[in-house]
Amino acid sequence: MTTKISEESLLDMLDAAGYGISYWAAEAVIDEDARTYTVTPEEHPTEDRAPEPIVIPFDGIIGAFWTISDPDAEVKHLSRLTQSYVNQAVADGEDSDIDAGHIDAHAADQIVQVAAFGEVVFG
Repeated sequence: MTTKISEESLLDMLDAAGYGISYWAAEAVIDEDARTYTVTPEEHPTEDRAPEPIVIPFDGIIGAFWTISDPDAEVKHLSRLTQSYVNQAVADGEDSDIDAGHIDAHAADQIVQVAAFGEVVFG
């Protein structure tokens, strides 16, 4: 049986991410119909214009999760704790779904950053 990420688990991760990204993002919006997560970074005091929203497809979040789960992944600034939580979510999964209860706000933040930037940029 291949482990997958159900829609419910994905939405649970994005809900946790909403708390985890609050130190660098002004807003995050889940659009279930469009299957996107749109993050608007906080305004930077030295920038002349407002930051552009970052639209991340759900598949990008799922891809970042699986990238982090790879023990050979080389993701800049990724927390070992996040990788541990992601791997535990896979190991404890049942019925072809991960156990999203292992993904806390910090881990969800890093998953979103990897999806958006290809690495952990903040925190």
